[in-house]
Amino acid sequence: MGGPVVVADIRTSPLIPDVDRSAVAAIDVGAFVAAPLIRDGRLVAALWVSERAPRAWSPDEVELIKETADRTWEAIERARAEEQLRDANARKDEFLAMLAHELRNPLAPIQTSLELIRRGGDTVVSVERVRGIIERQVSHMVRLIDDLMDVSRITSGKIVLQREPTLLATLVHSAVETNSAAMAAKRIALSVDLPPDPCVMNVDPTRFIQILSNLLHNAAKFTNDGGSVRITANITPSTNHGEPQMSISVADSGIGIPPAMLPRVFDLFTQGETRLSQPGLGIGLALARRLVELHTGRLDCRSEGVGRGSEFVIQLPLTTTQLVSATERRTDERQLEQRVLVIDDNEDAATATAMLIEDMGGEARVAYDGESALAMLHEYEPEVVLLDIGMPGLDGYETCRRIRHVLGSRVLLVALTGFGQEQDKEKATRAGFDAHLTKPADERALAGIFTSPALSGM
Repeated sequence: MGGPVVVADIRTSPLIPDVDRSAVAAIDVGAFVAAPLIRDGRLVAALWVSERAPRAWSPDEVELIKETADRTWEAIERARAEEQLRDANARKDEFLAMLAHELRNPLAPIQTSLELIRRGGDTVVSVERVRGIIERQVSHMVRLIDDLMDVSRITSGKIVLQREPTLLATLVHSAVETNSAAMAAKRIALSVDLPPDPCVMNVDPTRFIQILSNLLHNAAKFTNDGGSVRITANITPSTNHGEPQMSISVADSGIGIPPAMLPRVFDLFTQGETRLSQPGLGIGLALARRLVELHTGRLDCRSEGVGRGSEFVIQLPLTTTQLVSATERRTDERQLEQRVLVIDDNEDAATATAMLIEDMGGEARVAYDGESALAMLHEYEPEVVLLDIGMPGLDGYETCRRIRHVLGSRVLLVALTGFGQEQDKEKATRAGFDAHLTKPADERALAGIFTSPALSGM
């Protein structure tokens, strides 16, 4: 299989069917060699060398033709690979430039706000004047980084859904709350139309809120001031004894999507020409679709064109599983009372985390390296340690092992780090950590750690 076809005389060769002889002769071919190229069991190309008159092809000639065919195909494959590499490099450069732009955008107002605080003398008035700006811009940066990390986790198959029966109204309310400030700033009218009866979705609540939030964020971003956004949910009855379907629509009166752009709207790092003036990395919609697909659903987009708004529709099987009691799932909101040691070589990060813990009712001390932290253990005896991983010298893993050796199970060791991949969490567990938080950890994440059953049983 795959050897050259050698024909010395088309008039007499048994390789040429009688019905084809006249056709081959008509193109002025008396003899030929065809060297096929087989890749993965499939014919991808062939090199044809012919003579007008019959001739006897020598073995050396046939081998040369075969070698020429192989080398020609190798050159073609190399050229294609180089072109793909150039395209990939161009996309990478474009993405890095966009990422740098998107990260600088929130940094500029944060830096300006800090300068205003300094000039105002760190008074309550000067801080309050810019607090909202800093909060919004930090939230924007966290969203960008979280989206990047989630895309990486999904593409590598490392996201596992934690499904539980959850009210649709609860999911929608949480997503709306997340985007309410952005919509209010642009005076966007938001309407919500849900089925009158309670609907239970068998979903990962955190991920599904993320899906809805990304769609609302997209709608708010591309809707002009004074526009409108509408959330609608409908139940489609089951057919052929299958599950009923939940259809959730997020429609806006915004700038719309050109027809040529619709097939690419869910591609990673894609933004249409009409959207280039808006911030973003082109990740949110791609992430939303992949999360919907993980829930065995689908996410589609509709738009009648530029200036005609757009609509994103989620379709998902609706479960009949009963809802878990809200009382059983409510988080204990008691104030913190634990002694906490914060270890981080970033002094600002350590100090800010300690201040937050104290504001939540706990007691906190800080150490800026592993050695200093170890020296404090006997005198302070912390109940909880929040420990950075990527510290110079004694890193977080080794510091964790040494703290565990000194205090044993009397301390809750929590990795507080910028490394948030699944393999990072697994490595932290192997090193002896009880829990893992990805920076920046907010008040709710810390409260979840401090009110965990592991800590209350110490």
